[in-house]
Amino acid sequence: MAKEGESERTEGYSVVLQSFPVNFQITKPIREKALVLLSKCTRHPSIKVILRALRSLFDFLNPPRSLYRRIVSRDEVNRWLPEQMKALRIIDDLVRRTKDPIVHLQVASDLQWLIKRSDQKDLAGKAKSIIEAIPNSFDLRIHRAIWQKYAQDWDGEDFGSYQARVNDELKQVVTLFLTRFNDAENAFDFLNGLLGRFLECGIQVQPSDFLHLLASADPKLATEICRLIVSKSSSHLSIHLDWFLSGLREKTLVKAMEIINMVMESGIAVLCSSVAHGYAQQRWAQKMGQDEVTVIESLLAHSDKEVKRQAAQALARFPDSLRGQAIRLALDFDINEDKDLADALCGTFNTNPQYGIPPGQLDKENLETILSKLVTVKKFTSELHCVNQFFKYCSSLIPEAIVNFWLKRMDIAEKKDKTLGYEYEPIPHLFFLDGLEAISLNPNYLDQLRRVRDRALQPTSTDRFSLPRLFAKMSKGFSAPCLAVLGEWVESDDSDKITGVGLLVREAPREFVFSNTDFVSKIIEKSYAAGPDCYRSVKSGLFGSAAYGTKHGAPGQPMVEDVKLRDQVGNVSQRFQQGSPTQRFYLSLAEYAQEEIRDDLARDEELFEE
Repeated sequence: MAKEGESERTEGYSVVLQSFPVNFQITKPIREKALVLLSKCTRHPSIKVILRALRSLFDFLNPPRSLYRRIVSRDEVNRWLPEQMKALRIIDDLVRRTKDPIVHLQVASDLQWLIKRSDQKDLAGKAKSIIEAIPNSFDLRIHRAIWQKYAQDWDGEDFGSYQARVNDELKQVVTLFLTRFNDAENAFDFLNGLLGRFLECGIQVQPSDFLHLLASADPKLATEICRLIVSKSSSHLSIHLDWFLSGLREKTLVKAMEIINMVMESGIAVLCSSVAHGYAQQRWAQKMGQDEVTVIESLLAHSDKEVKRQAAQALARFPDSLRGQAIRLALDFDINEDKDLADALCGTFNTNPQYGIPPGQLDKENLETILSKLVTVKKFTSELHCVNQFFKYCSSLIPEAIVNFWLKRMDIAEKKDKTLGYEYEPIPHLFFLDGLEAISLNPNYLDQLRRVRDRALQPTSTDRFSLPRLFAKMSKGFSAPCLAVLGEWVESDDSDKITGVGLLVREAPREFVFSNTDFVSKIIEKSYAAGPDCYRSVKSGLFGSAAYGTKHGAPGQPMVEDVKLRDQVGNVSQRFQQGSPTQRFYLSLAEYAQEEIRDDLARDEELFEE
């Protein structure tokens, strides 16, 4: 089906990407065989097989593209027209032969896309005639409404106008549906069967808008369908219960609550999840009353994780009059060490009142209660945005407690590592600690720095890895106040304290040893005087901060960071006494950088020779 290919090759230190046309004559026999096979597949009894065949047929319809600036001539485009027309004839034959609305909708959608993008009049004309042959029956329209297959209807108009047009079509389909189905059992069976057909075809549907409008149009019928859904919870309609309930809530809240209470009494996870989704994602919670608080409370206590997560997300949407209740429920919520539940809990709070409860409405004890729940979470991963934001709130509102939080996680990790391996990560990736810089605005900032620093006096194995991360983020780029706190230990002449400083500077910025040469010189000279072990530890910490980390560079060229390190050492090392510990330290950085440069160039030369 492809009409062009791609190639890549190296020329010196460059990678050359090119596209080339597929030879029409050479590939013609095998392409004709492919069309014959696809034609047979369109007669297969399985709709799933037919849909897969259609995907390949539409690949035949794609024209050659101008990849990598290759010029595609009009002659090259037209060369493929007979084959494209043959593929269209197979599709045309399928459309006229089958009555299946799923096939008709897929064909219509793909051909609409082709017509909008093709400048081949013969191709577009044939495609248009195929679409016109598809009957706009109720069967097709109801399948389309359930599938939400309207994307190709957009003609570039104002998106609001397009949405209004789609909504009008959905309302018309609802009206037609109600003229055919006034019995709940029949309506349930029809809709459930429809969803089952889509599922068999491997198609994900979006019936939300249709079901919502249906419930709004006939609340009585919708109520009876909902009762059937509750009694037949294994049905395909079960996961869409909330959309029926959304329409019902608009017309008769009493009936909607009757169904919701039935769901809560059943305790069935799929139904409870649908109700929880309604409160969280369809914003029922924004207009809920006091009597619905018990519903959320029950959902939060459900054994199913997804039910609990959705219910927790609903807390952020409680109306102002019930925010006290939302806070109470949040404080009582058991996340059971689960990171996703932790994120849902933290999402309850947001500095923008439109998106949650302002953290300022929580007192110190409330914030510490939530932190105590988070301390057991094994790992904080990058997608936990709400947890990260909550840490930032705590850093500015309760700085001492957030420092206690991270130190406590280190204590827990030290104990867990002995029994559970390394499943528990005490200090996450550094961006989770960004908010710690807010601690510098607190009057007790230096005391908080000292608390973390003092732990380096007798570090555990966990501390040796985690403590430098924590201190680096609290230090605000190893600012002057931070250096003053470290300087207290440097001036102590205590080898253990000086060794501790060497540990804490391990996560300092790369530029640290060059922008703070006086401090670096002092700690190196002090550590040298304190003994070989102390000197080795301090030198290792400083060396790691300057030499290690992410590097980048072009093929055949040394890493930018290594070149910069070598050049910076040349400018700094001459300031210190010849042969002094400080000068030897800086020269060791230059030797490392030069060795890295030499190794990189040799490796690249060997690679390119191959």
